[in-house]
Amino acid sequence: MILSNSIETLFYSDMGIFLYLLPVTISACFGFLLLLKNNQDSPQFFLSMTLLIYSLSLLAYFIYDRYIVQYYSEPLRALDSLLSVPVVITSYFYYYSVMKLKKVTSRLVLYHILPYLALVLLSVLIQGIYGNLFGLTDLSNPSKYFFNVVSIMAFIYLLVYECIIVVDIIKMYLQYRTFIYSNYSFREGVNLRRVPAIFLIMAILAILNLAGIVDGSVILKVIFGIFSIILIFPIFLLGLNQDKLPYPEEKEYPVIEKDIKSTELKDRLLKYFEEQKPYLNKDLKMQDLAQALFTNRSYISHVLNKDFNSSFYTFINNYRIEYAIKLMEEKPDLSVDYYVNASGFKSRSVFFLQFKVYKKCTPYTYLSRK
Repeated sequence: MILSNSIETLFYSDMGIFLYLLPVTISACFGFLLLLKNNQDSPQFFLSMTLLIYSLSLLAYFIYDRYIVQYYSEPLRALDSLLSVPVVITSYFYYYSVMKLKKVTSRLVLYHILPYLALVLLSVLIQGIYGNLFGLTDLSNPSKYFFNVVSIMAFIYLLVYECIIVVDIIKMYLQYRTFIYSNYSFREGVNLRRVPAIFLIMAILAILNLAGIVDGSVILKVIFGIFSIILIFPIFLLGLNQDKLPYPEEKEYPVIEKDIKSTELKDRLLKYFEEQKPYLNKDLKMQDLAQALFTNRSYISHVLNKDFNSSFYTFINNYRIEYAIKLMEEKPDLSVDYYVNASGFKSRSVFFLQFKVYKKCTPYTYLSRK
């Protein structure tokens, strides 16, 4: 109890102002840096919008919590939930622009924004016209918070919307991984390793925000402020270089007959790999293979899945590992880096990972047995 009172006293002093305004300043600065660096089609543009809106929402809530709430109660009871929704919306646009391989259209923007604007309008109408029937004027007691019907409505909307967005982001991420494994023989430069980290950080902030809305205690406000200061910087760094992956265009090539047997395409595929060794190309993509075999990606994917039970990524890298093993047997005294580069891999880490999956041991262990 004494600790809680001490924290509350500290929070409503100049230290509390610092705790509010520092994440506001940091988020705004990083948002403007990203905005100046990128165009409107880039994922960083939407990340910059997320940081800027987050900064504005923190600033608005600071003014509300410090200077307005003690004078005006009913019109602003649901403000914390309503301020959180735009941050979630722009966050979704960031993930969509990275992983959906499509532009964020005005139709998509309206699809997400119009329900939110309707909620804001409805909140204003209910609070303005019928506020006295539902509201309690004493905001100092958090236990009375959910007696306000608009607050309940805004919180439920935020909670449901965040759940929908989380499910959709996870689906996009899984679809994107499938896309990469189906169209690329490499992951360097096209993977999404930063996206899960950004997602986790934003999820932590969202959970703390929801807890703060439900409880409203000073301790949770302090925790949320500290985490905001700590986590905004890694969001900026992680999102700075995470570009969207350009979707490979399906060009028009002479296509084999539609009724061709998969066995025939399989034979052509194996012959091409034996004679031309396309897997030694570090930048090999499914589109390149489709062009070389005068077919399309769908036919090749069908053969790989049906006859080899494999994705394009795994199929190519298995060939690379087999080639590397052949080199190790012929030239066992060379460095591992030589085998990495000679077999078509872009990095040692992927080579080691694929080698261990294929041979159940590391390259060094395999070489030591020779």
